[in-house]
Amino acid sequence: MAMRLRIRFAVWALVMACLWALGSRLGPRGLVSEAALGALRFWDAFHISLDPSLEFSRSTRRADERPLTEQARDMERDLDADFTALGGRLFLIDTPPVQVGDVCLWQGVFAAEAALRAAGGGLPADKGRAARALEGLRHLSSKGRPIARSVYPASLATEPGGGWSFADGRWKWKEDASVDSMAGWVFGVLMVRELVPELRPEADSLILGFAAALKGNGYRLRNGDGTLTRFNRVGGGWVNSPPGVLSTLAVLKAAARADPAGPWGAAHARFVAEGQDRWGAYASGPLLWKNKTTNHNIAFLSLSSALLSEDDPARQTVYARGLVRLHRLVERTGNSFWTYLSLWSLERAGFGEAERDREVALWMARRRLHLARAKVAMLEWQYPACKVKREVVNSSRADLPFSRWPFFGRLALRQPLPLWERPPADFVWQRSAYSLDDWVGYAQEPPQRFSPLDFLVAYRLGLAVGGISPED
Repeated sequence: MAMRLRIRFAVWALVMACLWALGSRLGPRGLVSEAALGALRFWDAFHISLDPSLEFSRSTRRADERPLTEQARDMERDLDADFTALGGRLFLIDTPPVQVGDVCLWQGVFAAEAALRAAGGGLPADKGRAARALEGLRHLSSKGRPIARSVYPASLATEPGGGWSFADGRWKWKEDASVDSMAGWVFGVLMVRELVPELRPEADSLILGFAAALKGNGYRLRNGDGTLTRFNRVGGGWVNSPPGVLSTLAVLKAAARADPAGPWGAAHARFVAEGQDRWGAYASGPLLWKNKTTNHNIAFLSLSSALLSEDDPARQTVYARGLVRLHRLVERTGNSFWTYLSLWSLERAGFGEAERDREVALWMARRRLHLARAKVAMLEWQYPACKVKREVVNSSRADLPFSRWPFFGRLALRQPLPLWERPPADFVWQRSAYSLDDWVGYAQEPPQRFSPLDFLVAYRLGLAVGGISPED
């Protein structure tokens, strides 16, 4: 009995010593983050082993035989003509009445596409587009603290905004910005800064204003009246949103570069000392049977932002491993945007070289396979049909191969559907490639159309990494 008590005491003392050592190095929040990482790694392996979906292996089922460059030309024209407001500055998710969704998120992706287009062609008109998209991001930082969820001209026909909506005769806007809002906004500003050197002073000004407001808020997202938004934990909570803290780290690092004498470097160092970089990079854990859904889209954007802004090799490796880990979780979806963005970000940060990090190098060694899988969906667009809202019901089809999740009984497709057979979506890459039914009963005439931004941003990245060519 005495021996057992001594053993228990020794184990308890060892555990407490480890906790004290970790706590003294990481602080309470860092300790929480570090303690959760082991469980998350186990969760990855567990839920993937249960997934009944096959490794993505099917070939392309093409509906539009035109070369990608010709398809892109049509989409570019429509994007600029039908899916912007305020002279091309603000992005519209769909045709009027426009959704009052997370405009900040999509404005950031819109700015990133404009920056990629400007970097790819170098034409003055393309650089002008990027400048206007950056102005749109500035408009979104004119309300809320530090951003609003949406800002539109008062004359634009929109759906009802719901709570946290305001208007002043010139503008109408919705506050309650979210982690998603911030991830998109930061991604867009950093992509413009990275790819369009002429716009770096304007991008740095935006970043510094954002960083000052965020720090003043205690690293929480707030409404104009100072109240917290619903999804506000981007660095000031005991447990923060992983993408939120990544976006915060990216902002602080970019602000420190723009203003070396400011408090941004020290603030960034504190987050790192608490282990928040590791929490952000590794903690985007999916739920069972939910590993193909929207939150991964935000994680990819925020990881890319953190990697783009970072100059410390050790920190770059943390974010690079996070990107690789996240992509492994979703490889069975054949998601072109996520694959191209991961490769583009890693290679831009210098991870094309095997000696940088073994874990990342092992993933990069499968580059050709990743690109081949991503190309399948890029060839399956049927525009504009695939972006027109319409009823889609695939669940009753007898020709589709289904499996069941073990223990849960939920049916799942064994291969992703061709893109032109899936339900239309605002941004197809954040919707499951295994989606069956949507817009059931939809009968609006004429039907609304979603923007082609999802194809175009993936197209630009695919060209940049050599995954597709204009002639495909």
